[in-house]
Amino acid sequence: MQRLTVTDAYQRFYLEHAYSIRRSTRQTMECYLRTWEGLADSPDVRDITTGTFVEVKRTLSEAGIANSSINSMCRTVLTILRHCGPPVDGCPHGRGILNAVPYAGKKLPERRGPKWIPTLDELSAFYSAADVARWPKLHVPPGTFW
Repeated sequence: MQRLTVTDAYQRFYLEHAYSIRRSTRQTMECYLRTWEGLADSPDVRDITTGTFVEVKRTLSEAGIANSSINSMCRTVLTILRHCGPPVDGCPHGRGILNAVPYAGKKLPERRGPKWIPTLDELSAFYSAADVARWPKLHVPPGTFW
């Protein structure tokens, strides 16, 4: 059986059904896949287990990568693995290369920054800018819209 990495599966199986994704989304996915391949030593899709996800998450967390980025990368890899798994309701394009898609573990809690509270000077500047705005052209003046 020929070796098949996640990147190979992405190029061979995923892209043919992803004709409507934006170029920026594709670039982000490819960046995540390069990171995955580097950290997981480019395993064959049949060798990826829950332990692989745990190890990659731990390595990225220790490197200071944001939990939201780690979750996005795992979600991207799982999307590709679903295309290698059996055809199911969520992914009818599954190729049956995997008997089952591995569990990626729980989503890491995403850190939220403090809510931005504008100062009075910032609010004043915003309202001044809204008063001279020319866009959007609606049934109400732009300043009222903003």
